[in-house]
Amino acid sequence: MHWTLAEAINTSSVLYHVTKKEKYADDYADFMAYLDDKVIDHVNGSWFHQLDKNNHVIGTVWPGKSDIYHALQATLIPYYTPEVSIALAVKNGQKI
Repeated sequence: MHWTLAEAINTSSVLYHVTKKEKYADDYADFMAYLDDKVIDHVNGSWFHQLDKNNHVIGTVWPGKSDIYHALQATLIPYYTPEVSIALAVKNGQKI
């Protein structure tokens, strides 16, 4: 499911910001590589919602593309410090 990957991206990013442990930066890099390689639809845009264990697109939960909510957060949260509210930062035009 796309949202579990988005949460893993967010979590590894926040853990790195808070602890400065390279393991979390490495996890973040691995999650981002997987996202780019398997989950982003580079032809039609957006993320694939659901993949099977062999990374083939399936639609057993619902067919079609994922919502933008999780994908947007996963592209914003890693660029801000953990104490920043993403909603307020975007509303206020806070620079990344």
